[in-house]
Amino acid sequence: MKVFQHYLPKAMRLGSPRLLALALLLLGTAWVSAQTVKGTITDEEGYGLVGATVLVDGTSTGTVSDLDGNYSVNAKSGDVLIFSFTGYATQRITVGNQTTIDVGMAPDVNVMDVVVVTGYNQQRKGDITGAVAVLDTE
Repeated sequence: MKVFQHYLPKAMRLGSPRLLALALLLLGTAWVSAQTVKGTITDEEGYGLVGATVLVDGTSTGTVSDLDGNYSVNAKSGDVLIFSFTGYATQRITVGNQTTIDVGMAPDVNVMDVVVVTGYNQQRKGDITGAVAVLDTE
């Protein structure tokens, strides 16, 4: 190996301080790389929420929970995960060294106070193929 070292650039020869610094830098970045965080998102009764959103705060990394409320996302220690679902209060949880974070969502009472009713045109009930609700003006 020493025979061919004189053909390498000076920065790549064995024992070079630059090569040693590069190796330490690569090892250091691998140490703080992302880990996979898994868990289950449930409602107030313990049922899994389908389609709940999990985002890593400050990034575009995220996922959606499956049919049982299970999720899996890559996050580093110290990242903040944002859990949200329509009709439930958003939760922010900091990732430590744990790889499993189960979240129980609580209903957001403020969202349930708002009701919007819209009407566009008039049709006969027999002509409509979807759900119909007729409200009396009184």
